[in-house]
Amino acid sequence: MKRFVVALTIVLLVAMAASFVAQAAAAGKTLYFLKHTMSCPCTKKACQSAQPLADALPKQLIDGVTMVTSDFALAKDKTEALMKKYKIFAFPAFVLVDENDKVLYQVQGTFDNEDVLDKLTELGVVK
Repeated sequence: MKRFVVALTIVLLVAMAASFVAQAAAAGKTLYFLKHTMSCPCTKKACQSAQPLADALPKQLIDGVTMVTSDFALAKDKTEALMKKYKIFAFPAFVLVDENDKVLYQVQGTFDNEDVLDKLTELGVVK
């Protein structure tokens, strides 16, 4: 029984350490979601397709990762500045940047939500 308790304690400590490492690695990262809700039908449809993922992500992000959503129709200047900064040419778009504003991942236009979620998971920003 004593060996079991010791083994269980070690497993828990390793799991906690892994969690702390993941949180430290994610700290300072920002995930931007850019969309245009008042655009042409094709872009509007793509933005509507990406919206469920954008809605679900805040609850799935590791602590330390911030998500910012910007809608061109509602915040043109802010969205245009982000588009220029990260070279976004199509809506919708997800852009993941680190604490130094280096782009770690970017996808724009029509994409598969599962592929985006898989990539964000691989990058360690999604639980």
